[in-house]
Amino acid sequence: MLQNSYIHIPNVGYVTERKIWNSSVKDWYSFDKVKLPSFRKKHIKKFVDLSIKCLNNGNHSFFSSLMPKHEHWRCLEDFPKVAYLDIETTGIDRNDDITLIGVYDGSKVRSFIKGKDLSKFNDYISTFQTIVTFNGSCFDLPVISSKLNIKFDQLHVDLRFAFSRLGIMGGLKKIETLFELERSPETKGLDGYDAVKLWHKYVNGDEPSLELLKRYNEEDVIGLKVLSKRAYSMLKERLVSKV
Repeated sequence: MLQNSYIHIPNVGYVTERKIWNSSVKDWYSFDKVKLPSFRKKHIKKFVDLSIKCLNNGNHSFFSSLMPKHEHWRCLEDFPKVAYLDIETTGIDRNDDITLIGVYDGSKVRSFIKGKDLSKFNDYISTFQTIVTFNGSCFDLPVISSKLNIKFDQLHVDLRFAFSRLGIMGGLKKIETLFELERSPETKGLDGYDAVKLWHKYVNGDEPSLELLKRYNEEDVIGLKVLSKRAYSMLKERLVSKV
């Protein structure tokens, strides 16, 4: 969808984008055929050429800075170095400390744990072009930014709001159920409150609680990959159907 998009271009909105699509010019590579006032076409063409260059160079930050945040999903297929991310904390408030950050790269999960290797997260996350979360724009990323002093330049797809645009409401576990994602017997029924309790049990000497917390978090981030593919497909179909 990215190479069919124009709304990241300054002063181009949905109306202009649809005008371009409706003129049978869907992607950047056929933009020269579009019929627009010359000054308007020249402006858009400049950014189309720049977009092609940045895409070819893997410059995700160009698009993350210009694309409306709720449209970052359009970039998923073109910037495939994706970090599916979820954090656990000592409580349920944004002021609480991070206990664990789980990152799934599409093939394996890496867990960064308070008191062990949390400081290594910054270097690791910088290798990704896109971050996928559930409610991460309201919680995970602001907490990480505050606690670890990190500024994210990646594209960010928050599945909570992606699904909301599709009329699908609710928390992560509810949406997993809607799409028939199964949890393991060990973690089935656990929620964020339980994750907090597991951490405190671990701190008080119960080592198995940390392993269960990691397993719970791993299933969160692995599920995000499946859900992101569903959301992308549904959002794309919804957008294309309006053209």
